[in-house]
Order: sequence, then C-alpha cells, then structure tokens
Amino acid sequence: MAEGSTPLLHPGLQKRAATERRRSRLLSLWLFLGMGGALLVGMVSALTGQTLGDLLALGLIGLLLLPAITLAGGLMWYVDRRSSRKLGAANRLLLNCPPRTVRLIPVESACSGRLVALQLPVEGPVYAVFGRLARPLSPQGMEVQIYGHRFTRGGELVALAPDGAALLGTVVDRKACERRMKLAVIVLVIVAALMVIGVLTR
Repeated sequence: MAEGSTPLLHPGLQKRAATERRRSRLLSLWLFLGMGGALLVGMVSALTGQTLGDLLALGLIGLLLLPAITLAGGLMWYVDRRSSRKLGAANRLLLNCPPRTVRLIPVESACSGRLVALQLPVEGPVYAVFGRLARPLSPQGMEVQIYGHRFTRGGELVALAPDGAALLGTVVDRKACERRMKLAVIVLVIVAALMVIGVLTR
C-alpha cells in the first residue's frame, strides 16, 4: 500500500492500513534477515573449511537463495496487493452504503476470525465471520454501524465499532462454516498425532 493512499481512506480504515503496512514491513524484514543469515553462515563455513566441498556448498546456497528471494518478493507483493484491494473494497462500502445499526453477538471462533450473529430487524439473524478483533466481544455483543450491499452468503461487510475502528467481515452460512471448522480441527489432530508417532518411533 502506498503511503499516499492512507488519506484517501475512510478515517475508520486509516489505522488498519497503517497496521497492515507495519506488519508487511516486519514480515519482509524477517524473511530477508533469515536469508541473509543463511548466506552468512554458508560463507563463514566455506571460508573456515577451505575445502572444495565447502565452496560447492556455498555456491549451492547462493543458487538456492536467488529463487528464494524472488519468491519472497513475489509473496510480499501479493500480500500487499491483496490487503490494498481489501481495504479499497471496504472503503467503497463505507462511502456508498447507508449505515445500519445492528448488534454483533459472538457465536464461536472461526478459522479466519470470529463467527458472529447480526441481529437485523427485518432479515432476522444473519451470520458473518469478521477478522481477528482487537478486543473480545462480550456475551451481550456490541452495537455497531454496519455497511454492506447485501446480507446474503458471500456479501462483504464493514462494521464501525463505537471507538471508530473498522471491522471487515463476510456473510457466511453458519452450518457450512461450522463444518469447515470441524474439518480443520480433525486435520490438526491427525497432523499432531502423526508428528507424535514419528517422534516416538525414532
């Protein structure tokens, strides 16, 4: 996200945009520090060993790092572009959709955030998954200003919390969401069991 894009965003999204930029820069720093550390270790090993095998290992590390750096750069570009598009879509919702006052009632944790129920006066309860919340919702829920073109499955939503923070979410089918969460738990249990078996059979 370009630095100049922040003033064009709705005030509720500007803090989120700054957080996304800091997270992206920190991830880039860790990626390139890790690659630089691997190259440094290889150079030290080659210079201290002074054998043909050490020099070949250093060359191999260099050859592997070149595509790794390219891949890391592409990954960071994709993450940055995806975040920018998501913020742009949320900004359009805030500018073009009339707000509706609703209450977010927490249901349970989801893989990508928090599953909540929206108490809409006409449509009835609608379920949506919102990204990781800065603070947990109380069992009584939280009253927010909700923005969205449609409140059917797949509809993108933006909720403005009382403190002005923007929460990004998507309308989901509750049963389908719960099935995905159960499947994710089963996969995690299987992976953990396989890791334990692998350690015990060594």
